[in-house]
Amino acid sequence: MAFKQTPHLIASRLEGYCISGVEGITRNYVQETIQMKKNLVQLIQDKLNAAAGKTKVPRMYYKNFDQHIMAKYGIKIVNWPLEKFRCPSKIPTRVEVQLLMSAWESGTTYFHKMTSAEWKDWGEKRFEEALKGAEGIQTTEPGSEGQESATTPQCEKDPTLMPSPRASNNPLTVPEVHNQAPTVPPAQTAIVPIDTGAIPPPAQQPPVQQAPPAPNKRGRKRKALADTNQAFVNSTAVTGTNGKIAMQTTKRRKRWDSGLSKEEAQRVRNERKENKQTAARG
Repeated sequence: MAFKQTPHLIASRLEGYCISGVEGITRNYVQETIQMKKNLVQLIQDKLNAAAGKTKVPRMYYKNFDQHIMAKYGIKIVNWPLEKFRCPSKIPTRVEVQLLMSAWESGTTYFHKMTSAEWKDWGEKRFEEALKGAEGIQTTEPGSEGQESATTPQCEKDPTLMPSPRASNNPLTVPEVHNQAPTVPPAQTAIVPIDTGAIPPPAQQPPVQQAPPAPNKRGRKRKALADTNQAFVNSTAVTGTNGKIAMQTTKRRKRWDSGLSKEEAQRVRNERKENKQTAARG
C-alpha cells in the first residue's frame, strides 16, 4: 500500500533488481522515458489533426510555430505548462514529460481553432509588431563632405608640417650674366678671346683604355704542366732520401690459393669443408 503498487508487481520488480542489478534498473528507466516521449509526440500530433478538422497537417512544428502552424492553419496552443515551448524529445527530465502528458490527457492544454476574426486580428498584430521591430533599427545617413562635426576636435597644426616661407610655386629666377667684352664686327675674321668671368672648362683627360676581355673558360679543369716541380702533388706522397717523390701505396693481401693449380686449390677447399663438418658433428 505504501508503494501504491500490487504485491505481484513489487515482487516482479524486486526479482528483476536481484537479477540485473542497478544497471538493469537504469536501462529500464531510460527506455521507459524514451517510450514516454514517443507516446507524447504521437498524442500531440493526434490532437493537432483533431483541431484542424478536415485539413490534414503533415507534422507538428515546435520551432517557428507561429509561421508554420498559426499563419497557415489558424491553430494555437492554450495553457502550455512548461517554461519553454519545445519538442518532447528535447525535454531534459522525466518529470516534465509526465507533467506535459497529464496536461494534454486531462484537457488542460489543448489546440484552439481560431475564428476568421481572431485569425485576422492576430495577423494584424503580428504585422504591427514586425513593423515596429523594423522601425527600431535606425540607419544613420552620412553628412555632406563640406560639413564637419562640432564635437570633433580640430587637429593642432604641427610646425614641422608647415610649408617653408622660402618655398613658393614660382620657379627660381637665374640672374643673367652680362658680358662686358667688346664684340667683333662681322667684317673681321680674327677671333678675339672673350673674358666671361666664368670658370674655365677642365682639361680634357685621355680616354681610359679598357682591359682586354678575359678568354672564355670551358671548365674548371686545369691543363697539365710540363714542369714536374709545379705539378699537382698528392697529399699521401712521401719524399725519399734521394729527393724523389715516392707514392705511398697499400699492398694487396696475398690470396691463400696463389701459386696453386686448380686441382690443388679444389682439393684444399674440400679438405677444409670436411674439417668444418667434422668439427660441427663433434
